[in-house]
Amino acid sequence: MPAPGQGAIAVVCRAGSPYLPVLRELDDATTRTEVNAERRVLKGLGGGCSVPIGVWARVVDGSMDIKAVVSSEKGEMRVERTLAADECDEGLEELIQELLGEGA
Repeated sequence: MPAPGQGAIAVVCRAGSPYLPVLRELDDATTRTEVNAERRVLKGLGGGCSVPIGVWARVVDGSMDIKAVVSSEKGEMRVERTLAADECDEGLEELIQELLGEGA
């Protein structure tokens, strides 16, 4: 399970940059939606770079599925949950609360 945002490429430029129109062409709305959902789960769990949290969000045919895994640092404890596509907009907070309730 990858870390949240793993493999996504971010491009940053200053406001008013003459390159902004060209850089906007690089934006992929689907990837941005997936990464935003993954980062929302990470933030909701209070995670950071050193916490073993994996989140994988995928948009397929306009619907999103999210799978999240949290384990202890040594791997003794593992909590895993999946959020169905039809629940995604309202279900992210529920997914986070379920993970936290299981000890994540």
